[in-house]
Amino acid sequence: MDLKYAYLNTRVKAMESKLLPEALFKQLIVVKTIDEMIELLEETNLKRSFVDASINFKGIALIEEALRLELVSSLKLIKKYLPKKHNDLFELVFSEFHAQNLKTIVAKKALGQDVSLNDLVLLNGSSEYDSLIKADLKSFVSLIELDANSDSAKAAAKDLPIDYRVLLKDIDKAFYAKISSLAGKGDHPQTKQIIFSRLEFLNAMMILRSKKLGVEVKTFFSNAFINSLKENGFDTAVEKMIQHYKLSSDEEKIAKNSLALLEVIVEQKIVNKILKETRLSVMSFSSVIGFVYLKQVELGNIRKIAYSKLYSMPELNDYVFAINA
Repeated sequence: MDLKYAYLNTRVKAMESKLLPEALFKQLIVVKTIDEMIELLEETNLKRSFVDASINFKGIALIEEALRLELVSSLKLIKKYLPKKHNDLFELVFSEFHAQNLKTIVAKKALGQDVSLNDLVLLNGSSEYDSLIKADLKSFVSLIELDANSDSAKAAAKDLPIDYRVLLKDIDKAFYAKISSLAGKGDHPQTKQIIFSRLEFLNAMMILRSKKLGVEVKTFFSNAFINSLKENGFDTAVEKMIQHYKLSSDEEKIAKNSLALLEVIVEQKIVNKILKETRLSVMSFSSVIGFVYLKQVELGNIRKIAYSKLYSMPELNDYVFAINA
Protein backbone atom coordinates (compact mmCIF):
# COMPACT_ATOMS: atom_id res chain seq x y z
CA MET A 1 0.00 0.00 0.00
CA ASP A 2 1.61 3.31 -1.08
CA LEU A 3 1.66 6.73 0.60
CA LYS A 4 -0.98 8.10 -1.79
CA TYR A 5 -3.41 5.50 -0.50
CA ALA A 6 -2.57 6.42 3.08
CA TYR A 7 -3.19 10.09 2.24
CA LEU A 8 -6.56 9.22 0.69
CA ASN A 9 -7.55 7.43 3.90
CA THR A 10 -6.56 10.51 5.89
CA ARG A 11 -8.66 12.79 3.66
CA VAL A 12 -11.65 10.46 3.83
CA LYS A 13 -11.49 10.28 7.63
CA ALA A 14 -11.37 14.09 7.72
CA MET A 15 -14.51 14.25 5.55
CA GLU A 16 -16.22 11.65 7.71
CA SER A 17 -15.51 13.72 10.82
CA LYS A 18 -17.33 16.64 9.17
CA LEU A 19 -20.61 14.81 8.64
CA LEU A 20 -23.40 16.94 10.08
CA PRO A 21 -24.10 16.57 13.82
CA GLU A 22 -27.37 15.51 15.40
CA ALA A 23 -27.99 19.03 16.78
CA LEU A 24 -28.00 20.46 13.25
CA PHE A 25 -30.56 17.90 12.06
CA LYS A 26 -32.80 18.84 14.99
CA GLN A 27 -32.55 22.49 13.93
CA LEU A 28 -33.37 21.61 10.32
CA ILE A 29 -36.49 19.78 11.47
CA VAL A 30 -37.61 22.63 13.75
CA VAL A 31 -37.39 25.50 11.24
CA LYS A 32 -40.60 26.16 9.32
CA THR A 33 -39.51 26.81 5.74
CA ILE A 34 -37.15 25.52 3.08
CA ASP A 35 -35.48 28.94 2.91
CA GLU A 36 -34.68 28.70 6.63
CA MET A 37 -33.22 25.25 6.01
CA ILE A 38 -31.01 26.66 3.28
CA GLU A 39 -29.79 29.45 5.56
CA LEU A 40 -28.78 26.90 8.19
CA LEU A 41 -27.04 24.63 5.69
CA GLU A 42 -25.10 27.56 4.24
CA GLU A 43 -23.40 27.84 7.64
CA THR A 44 -22.21 24.21 7.62
CA ASN A 45 -19.53 22.23 5.80
CA LEU A 46 -21.98 22.06 2.88
CA LYS A 47 -21.71 25.84 2.39
CA ARG A 48 -19.84 25.75 -0.94
CA SER A 49 -22.39 23.43 -2.54
CA PHE A 50 -25.34 25.51 -1.35
CA VAL A 51 -23.78 28.83 -2.38
CA ASP A 52 -22.96 27.45 -5.85
CA ALA A 53 -26.48 26.05 -6.23
CA SER A 54 -28.04 29.38 -5.22
CA ILE A 55 -26.66 31.03 -8.39
CA ASN A 56 -29.28 29.38 -10.61
CA PHE A 57 -31.77 27.71 -8.28
CA LYS A 58 -34.25 28.51 -5.51
CA GLY A 59 -36.30 26.55 -2.99
CA ILE A 60 -36.45 22.77 -3.28
CA ALA A 61 -34.60 22.87 -6.63
CA LEU A 62 -31.72 24.64 -4.86
CA ILE A 63 -31.56 21.92 -2.22
CA GLU A 64 -31.63 19.14 -4.82
CA GLU A 65 -28.84 20.80 -6.81
CA ALA A 66 -26.75 21.49 -3.69
CA LEU A 67 -27.03 17.85 -2.59
CA ARG A 68 -25.98 16.72 -6.07
CA LEU A 69 -22.99 19.10 -6.05
CA GLU A 70 -21.97 17.93 -2.58
CA LEU A 71 -22.02 14.29 -3.67
CA VAL A 72 -20.07 15.04 -6.86
CA SER A 73 -17.51 17.05 -4.89
CA SER A 74 -16.94 14.15 -2.47
CA LEU A 75 -16.58 11.62 -5.30
CA LYS A 76 -14.17 13.85 -7.22
CA LEU A 77 -11.97 14.25 -4.16
CA ILE A 78 -11.83 10.48 -3.71
CA LYS A 79 -10.99 9.94 -7.38
CA LYS A 80 -8.29 12.63 -7.25
CA TYR A 81 -6.37 11.00 -4.41
CA LEU A 82 -6.99 7.33 -5.21
CA PRO A 83 -3.86 5.84 -6.84
CA LYS A 84 -4.50 5.03 -10.51
CA LYS A 85 -3.62 1.38 -9.96
CA HIS A 86 -6.75 1.17 -7.79
CA ASN A 87 -9.15 2.50 -10.46
CA ASP A 88 -11.05 -0.78 -10.19
CA LEU A 89 -11.95 0.22 -6.64
CA PHE A 90 -13.27 3.59 -7.79
CA GLU A 91 -15.38 1.73 -10.35
CA LEU A 92 -16.83 -0.14 -7.38
CA VAL A 93 -17.83 3.20 -5.83
CA PHE A 94 -19.12 4.92 -8.95
CA SER A 95 -21.03 1.99 -10.45
CA GLU A 96 -23.98 2.77 -8.16
CA PHE A 97 -24.19 6.36 -9.38
CA HIS A 98 -23.81 5.26 -13.00
CA ALA A 99 -26.83 2.99 -12.50
CA GLN A 100 -28.74 5.91 -10.94
CA ASN A 101 -27.87 8.08 -13.95
CA LEU A 102 -29.14 5.42 -16.35
CA LYS A 103 -32.40 5.06 -14.42
CA THR A 104 -32.85 8.85 -14.34
CA ILE A 105 -32.49 9.02 -18.12
CA VAL A 106 -34.99 6.17 -18.61
CA ALA A 107 -37.51 7.73 -16.20
CA LYS A 108 -37.27 11.11 -17.94
CA LYS A 109 -37.76 9.49 -21.34
CA ALA A 110 -40.77 7.55 -20.07
CA LEU A 111 -42.33 10.79 -18.83
CA GLY A 112 -41.56 12.59 -22.09
CA GLN A 113 -39.27 15.04 -20.29
CA ASP A 114 -35.92 16.43 -21.38
CA VAL A 115 -32.90 15.13 -19.48
CA SER A 116 -30.90 17.89 -17.80
CA LEU A 117 -27.26 17.38 -16.86
CA ASN A 118 -28.29 18.69 -13.45
CA ASP A 119 -30.28 15.46 -13.07
CA LEU A 120 -27.11 13.34 -13.25
CA VAL A 121 -24.07 12.67 -11.08
CA LEU A 122 -21.24 13.62 -13.46
CA LEU A 123 -17.52 13.53 -12.70
CA ASN A 124 -15.95 13.98 -16.15
CA GLY A 125 -18.47 15.98 -18.12
CA SER A 126 -21.43 14.54 -20.00
CA SER A 127 -19.68 12.85 -22.95
CA GLU A 128 -20.39 9.27 -21.85
CA TYR A 129 -24.10 10.09 -21.46
CA ASP A 130 -24.67 12.31 -24.53
CA SER A 131 -25.57 9.41 -26.84
CA LEU A 132 -27.75 7.81 -24.15
CA ILE A 133 -29.68 11.03 -23.62
CA LYS A 134 -30.39 11.30 -27.37
CA ALA A 135 -31.23 7.61 -27.91
CA ASP A 136 -34.68 6.03 -28.03
CA LEU A 137 -35.28 3.18 -25.56
CA LYS A 138 -34.29 0.44 -28.01
CA SER A 139 -31.01 2.16 -28.88
CA PHE A 140 -30.50 2.96 -25.21
CA VAL A 141 -30.65 -0.75 -24.32
CA SER A 142 -28.04 -1.60 -26.96
CA LEU A 143 -25.67 1.06 -25.59
CA ILE A 144 -25.61 -0.04 -21.96
CA GLU A 145 -24.30 -3.15 -20.24
CA LEU A 146 -27.25 -5.45 -19.56
CA ASP A 147 -27.40 -9.19 -19.09
CA ALA A 148 -28.06 -10.67 -22.54
CA ASN A 149 -30.80 -12.78 -20.94
CA SER A 150 -32.57 -9.78 -19.39
CA ASP A 151 -36.09 -9.06 -20.63
CA SER A 152 -35.06 -5.66 -22.01
CA ALA A 153 -32.08 -7.05 -23.95
CA LYS A 154 -34.25 -9.82 -25.43
CA ALA A 155 -36.95 -7.31 -26.42
CA ALA A 156 -34.38 -5.06 -28.12
CA ALA A 157 -32.85 -8.02 -29.98
CA LYS A 158 -36.29 -9.02 -31.30
CA ASP A 159 -37.24 -5.41 -32.12
CA LEU A 160 -40.08 -5.53 -29.59
CA PRO A 161 -41.29 -2.51 -27.57
CA ILE A 162 -39.22 -1.76 -24.47
CA ASP A 163 -41.16 -1.54 -21.20
CA TYR A 164 -39.43 1.21 -19.21
CA ARG A 165 -40.51 -0.35 -15.90
CA VAL A 166 -38.83 -3.63 -16.84
CA LEU A 167 -35.79 -1.70 -18.07
CA LEU A 168 -35.41 0.05 -14.71
CA LYS A 169 -35.41 -3.35 -12.98
CA ASP A 170 -32.91 -4.75 -15.48
CA ILE A 171 -30.54 -1.84 -14.85
CA ASP A 172 -30.73 -2.58 -11.12
CA LYS A 173 -30.03 -6.27 -11.73
CA ALA A 174 -27.00 -5.42 -13.87
CA PHE A 175 -25.67 -3.04 -11.23
CA TYR A 176 -26.06 -5.49 -8.37
CA ALA A 177 -24.44 -8.27 -10.40
CA LYS A 178 -21.54 -5.98 -11.25
CA ILE A 179 -20.98 -4.67 -7.73
CA SER A 180 -21.16 -8.20 -6.29
CA SER A 181 -18.56 -9.34 -8.81
CA LEU A 182 -16.25 -6.37 -8.17
CA ALA A 183 -16.55 -6.72 -4.40
CA GLY A 184 -15.71 -10.41 -4.62
CA LYS A 185 -12.41 -9.71 -6.34
CA GLY A 186 -9.16 -8.77 -4.63
CA ASP A 187 -8.13 -8.78 -1.01
CA HIS A 188 -10.51 -6.26 0.56
CA PRO A 189 -12.49 -8.19 3.21
CA GLN A 190 -13.86 -5.10 5.00
CA THR A 191 -14.97 -3.54 1.72
CA LYS A 192 -16.68 -6.78 0.75
CA GLN A 193 -18.39 -6.94 4.15
CA ILE A 194 -19.80 -3.41 3.83
CA ILE A 195 -21.11 -4.01 0.32
CA PHE A 196 -22.62 -7.40 1.09
CA SER A 197 -24.26 -6.05 4.26
CA ARG A 198 -25.96 -3.38 2.13
CA LEU A 199 -27.03 -5.93 -0.48
CA GLU A 200 -28.42 -8.16 2.26
CA PHE A 201 -30.36 -5.26 3.79
CA LEU A 202 -31.79 -4.12 0.43
CA ASN A 203 -32.89 -7.65 -0.42
CA ALA A 204 -34.39 -8.22 3.01
CA MET A 205 -36.55 -5.10 2.67
CA MET A 206 -37.60 -6.11 -0.86
CA ILE A 207 -38.74 -9.47 0.49
CA LEU A 208 -40.72 -7.92 3.35
CA ARG A 209 -42.43 -5.39 1.06
CA SER A 210 -43.29 -8.10 -1.47
CA LYS A 211 -44.72 -10.38 1.22
CA LYS A 212 -46.77 -7.54 2.70
CA LEU A 213 -48.23 -6.75 -0.72
CA GLY A 214 -48.74 -10.42 -1.53
CA VAL A 215 -46.70 -10.26 -4.73
CA GLU A 216 -43.94 -12.49 -6.10
CA VAL A 217 -40.66 -12.19 -4.24
CA LYS A 218 -37.66 -11.42 -6.47
CA THR A 219 -34.15 -10.93 -5.12
CA PHE A 220 -30.68 -10.26 -6.54
CA PHE A 221 -28.64 -11.51 -3.59
CA SER A 222 -28.78 -14.75 -1.64
CA ASN A 223 -27.45 -16.12 1.63
CA ALA A 224 -28.88 -18.22 4.48
CA PHE A 225 -30.64 -15.23 6.07
CA ILE A 226 -32.22 -14.06 2.81
CA ASN A 227 -33.36 -17.59 2.01
CA SER A 228 -34.97 -17.92 5.45
CA LEU A 229 -36.97 -14.72 4.84
CA LYS A 230 -38.16 -15.98 1.46
CA GLU A 231 -39.26 -19.32 2.90
CA ASN A 232 -41.56 -17.85 5.58
CA GLY A 233 -44.69 -15.73 5.78
CA PHE A 234 -44.63 -11.99 6.42
CA ASP A 235 -44.98 -12.06 10.23
CA THR A 236 -42.29 -14.72 10.66
CA ALA A 237 -40.02 -12.86 8.23
CA VAL A 238 -40.37 -9.68 10.32
CA GLU A 239 -39.47 -11.67 13.46
CA LYS A 240 -36.38 -13.05 11.73
CA MET A 241 -35.42 -9.52 10.65
CA ILE A 242 -35.73 -8.30 14.25
CA GLN A 243 -33.58 -11.17 15.52
CA HIS A 244 -30.96 -10.87 12.78
CA TYR A 245 -30.35 -7.18 13.40
CA LYS A 246 -30.67 -7.50 17.19
CA LEU A 247 -33.40 -4.90 17.73
CA SER A 248 -34.13 -3.85 21.31
CA SER A 249 -37.57 -4.46 22.82
CA ASP A 250 -38.54 -0.81 22.20
CA GLU A 251 -37.29 -0.98 18.61
CA GLU A 252 -39.17 -4.25 18.13
CA LYS A 253 -42.49 -2.64 19.11
CA ILE A 254 -41.94 0.15 16.58
CA ALA A 255 -40.77 -2.24 13.86
CA LYS A 256 -43.83 -4.48 14.15
CA ASN A 257 -46.13 -1.50 13.60
CA SER A 258 -44.34 0.06 10.63
CA LEU A 259 -42.27 -1.53 7.88
CA ALA A 260 -40.89 1.91 6.98
CA LEU A 261 -39.68 2.52 10.53
CA LEU A 262 -38.21 -0.99 10.67
CA GLU A 263 -36.17 -0.01 7.61
CA VAL A 264 -34.95 3.19 9.30
CA ILE A 265 -34.01 1.38 12.53
CA VAL A 266 -32.02 -1.29 10.69
CA GLU A 267 -30.32 1.22 8.40
CA GLN A 268 -29.25 3.24 11.44
CA LYS A 269 -27.71 0.09 12.93
CA ILE A 270 -25.83 -0.55 9.69
CA VAL A 271 -24.63 3.07 9.63
CA ASN A 272 -23.38 2.85 13.22
CA LYS A 273 -21.54 -0.38 12.44
CA ILE A 274 -19.89 1.15 9.37
CA LEU A 275 -18.88 4.21 11.38
CA LYS A 276 -17.26 2.05 14.03
CA GLU A 277 -15.44 -0.19 11.57
CA THR A 278 -14.18 2.54 9.24
CA ARG A 279 -12.90 4.69 12.08
CA LEU A 280 -10.72 1.77 13.15
CA SER A 281 -9.62 1.13 9.56
CA VAL A 282 -6.22 2.58 8.70
CA MET A 283 -5.14 1.23 5.31
CA SER A 284 -8.30 -0.27 3.89
CA PHE A 285 -10.56 0.82 1.04
CA SER A 286 -13.46 0.12 3.39
CA SER A 287 -13.02 3.63 4.81
CA VAL A 288 -13.74 5.04 1.34
CA ILE A 289 -16.70 2.81 0.48
CA GLY A 290 -18.06 3.33 3.99
CA PHE A 291 -17.80 7.11 3.77
CA VAL A 292 -19.59 7.25 0.41
CA TYR A 293 -22.48 5.26 1.88
CA LEU A 294 -22.61 7.47 4.99
CA LYS A 295 -22.58 10.59 2.81
CA GLN A 296 -25.50 9.25 0.78
CA VAL A 297 -27.48 8.61 3.96
CA GLU A 298 -26.72 12.11 5.25
CA LEU A 299 -27.79 13.81 2.02
CA GLY A 300 -30.87 11.58 1.83
CA ASN A 301 -31.93 12.66 5.31
CA ILE A 302 -31.57 16.33 4.38
CA ARG A 303 -33.77 15.63 1.35
CA LYS A 304 -36.44 13.98 3.55
CA ILE A 305 -36.58 17.04 5.82
CA ALA A 306 -36.87 19.38 2.83
CA TYR A 307 -39.77 17.45 1.31
CA SER A 308 -41.50 17.22 4.69
CA LYS A 309 -41.69 21.02 4.58
CA LEU A 310 -42.54 21.24 0.87
CA TYR A 311 -45.54 18.93 1.23
CA SER A 312 -46.40 19.78 4.86
CA MET A 313 -45.75 16.17 5.92
CA PRO A 314 -43.94 16.36 9.29
CA GLU A 315 -44.32 12.58 9.65
CA LEU A 316 -41.45 12.21 7.15
CA ASN A 317 -39.14 13.47 9.90
CA ASP A 318 -39.72 10.18 11.74
CA TYR A 319 -37.48 8.61 9.10
CA VAL A 320 -34.56 11.01 9.66
CA PHE A 321 -31.45 10.35 11.72
CA ALA A 322 -28.01 11.95 11.98
CA ILE A 323 -24.83 10.07 11.14
CA ASN A 324 -22.82 11.78 13.87
CA ALA A 325 -25.43 11.24 16.59
